[in-house]
Amino acid sequence: MKKISIIITCYNKENFIARAIRSSLNVLKKGFSVKVVVVNDGSTDESDSIIKRFSEKITYINLEENIGVAGASNKGLSAVKSDYWMRVDGDDFLSQDALIHMFPILNQNSEYSFVYANHVRVDEISAVTKYVDLKERETLFNHGAGVLFRSCIFDNEYVYDETYRNAEDYKLLKLLIDKNHKGFHLPLYLYRYYIHGDNLTLNENRQTYIEKAKHST
Repeated sequence: MKKISIIITCYNKENFIARAIRSSLNVLKKGFSVKVVVVNDGSTDESDSIIKRFSEKITYINLEENIGVAGASNKGLSAVKSDYWMRVDGDDFLSQDALIHMFPILNQNSEYSFVYANHVRVDEISAVTKYVDLKERETLFNHGAGVLFRSCIFDNEYVYDETYRNAEDYKLLKLLIDKNHKGFHLPLYLYRYYIHGDNLTLNENRQTYIEKAKHST
């Protein structure tokens, strides 16, 4: 049976992390197993105690200091060996049938290195506020979580550039496209994300990192 790892990164997401974990544990499965890895990236709120409630069902990595999403993601990837993997932000969550739709694309089509679906923006009570279609490349680069990757395309578990404190997904996806890896766009809305004042996507430094990524090789 094929294996999928879901890597959840968390920094001060006490109000959302339980939802992210539950959604990952509860995804429907057919023809694959799922392992959930949660990396607490030096949170100073109650995230640690909340994550520990799921300790029997997940692999938990608790970092003493904040190292950023890229570093935390790499820590999670180093803890598992699987055929495919996906990163989920600690304040986002998956539709229950996300992997049921995404897994067959990679499993049955070896020419694709990754598969991605559309996103849904939600508010604080998970109500839909906007549908985001990822068919355009730039939109994909800016919404890089929730992508299912084929593990064998990477040389090691150090997938994300840890010098990027933001836009690490942008850098990774651009690099793969530049190296002629093919992604498959699944026109279904399977990933839910919440926009709020602390989102990294709203960080003033994000554009600086994006410009850096655009000129990277």
